[in-house]
Amino acid sequence: MNDQHILLLLRQGQREKALREAYQNFPKVRQFLLKQGASEEESKDLFQESLIIFYRKAQNPDFTLSSSLNTYLTAICKNLWLKKLRDDKESPSEELPESGEVQEPLEDDKQFLQGKVVAELLKDLGQRCLEVLKGYYYQALSMNEIAETFGFSSAKIAKNQKYKCLERAKKMTAERFAHLKQDLL
Repeated sequence: MNDQHILLLLRQGQREKALREAYQNFPKVRQFLLKQGASEEESKDLFQESLIIFYRKAQNPDFTLSSSLNTYLTAICKNLWLKKLRDDKESPSEELPESGEVQEPLEDDKQFLQGKVVAELLKDLGQRCLEVLKGYYYQALSMNEIAETFGFSSAKIAKNQKYKCLERAKKMTAERFAHLKQDLL
């Protein structure tokens, strides 16, 4: 069953059949989340949340699935995971070990640290850029919708702004991960 058919089933009220098919994407999304540092239980919860978001979006007749369902659900999960990391960062952190020793990071620690760097990067990117990119990549808004939402005078200007934000994010990512890589070596 293709992704557009799943979307059609949801709109026709055949939720159970559509969601059963959508669950075929869970193993790939789970694998992605585990690599990002999520636990098995967190992966399940995040996937459930992504399905709820997809279901709600699918109810809007103007919603179009412009990527594969797997890509769409993975993007939602990634966004939810980054939000969780950001929220956890604002909570009291774990205590340091009593020995005071600093251990070499394990591969999982590196991935978790990279996830935190990405969360910080998104925070430093600026609210407007973050919202434009989220609108385009996670909410699948068209350039016309982005222009209208953010007060750009045309879709072309919105596209240009999205490009600038994306380039800024890429540059910041390259700088931060180069620094992170040296710190971890």
